[in-house]
Amino acid sequence: MNVELRQIRHAVAVSELGSFARAADELNLSQSALSRSVQALERQVGTPLFVRSANGVQPTDVGRLFLERGKGLLAMAEDLDLQVLRNRSLQRGRLVVGAGPVAMDLLVAEAAATFITEYPMVTVELRSASLIDLPAPLRSREIDLLVARADTFANESDVEVERLHEHPMLLVGRAGHPLAGRPGLTLQETFEYPWLAIGRIPRPSLEFLAAAQQAAPSNPARQRAFPAMQCASVSVARQAMLLSDGVALLTPAMARHSTQSGQTAPLLSLAGDVKSNNALVRLKSRPLSAAALVFCEKLRAIDQRHVGENAQLLEEWFG
Repeated sequence: MNVELRQIRHAVAVSELGSFARAADELNLSQSALSRSVQALERQVGTPLFVRSANGVQPTDVGRLFLERGKGLLAMAEDLDLQVLRNRSLQRGRLVVGAGPVAMDLLVAEAAATFITEYPMVTVELRSASLIDLPAPLRSREIDLLVARADTFANESDVEVERLHEHPMLLVGRAGHPLAGRPGLTLQETFEYPWLAIGRIPRPSLEFLAAAQQAAPSNPARQRAFPAMQCASVSVARQAMLLSDGVALLTPAMARHSTQSGQTAPLLSLAGDVKSNNALVRLKSRPLSAAALVFCEKLRAIDQRHVGENAQLLEEWFG
């Protein structure tokens, strides 16, 4: 059979709308033109696809089989069109992605690495900053896409926020840290040592941790500055951690490489109390470009992979 996609679309419209008149109106065709198209299709198939009556049309048994397979072909053709259009628009251009320090380390850097490998003609600019500094360039359209904590834009009506998975956090210190391997370690005991914060600690987590500090076993721990250091760079915080007895909150995926290489040690899981919760954020008035859509796909895939990876690492480290 030399069947055209156009004919399949016509037959599917007739089946879904139950009427040649309604289908013709939907397809912006005359009823006679639509009827000729379907009749030509039936001649090619070699059997009627519809039973016509005063009450409308119904597909025959062969018609139902043909239409089911035809819809699959139409879906494949539409997907191919999208891929061709996407690849054509990804032959050049520029994509600017902003992110807070945790999201940059956790998701964005890896997504950018795979993106520039697949699309070498597109320039990717990454902007890492404190979350209080990122909304303005998003709204001024300097940034195409923002990866930020989900609560940053909780009450903003001009942005679209797509929440990603929540990821558990754990407390990490340098290898050989005095707390490493301590049996029955409690959160309160960790305040004997400096806490290093990456970006601003979300208010619910901050309140939870501040309350834990007030229950610390010693007066110096309760009076220690919290956090002792705050910076907008994971690498800076990690370096400070390696050179001191400071401790930092990371997701298991963020701590995996340094722990497996023997640089850091997981000290305490806070999986039930403190979590990383990022979101994809864009302006509602600015549709995402083809490059941004592809980048979002990569971010979602990495985020989904970390769900299983984090669970596996927590089980390995803490049982």
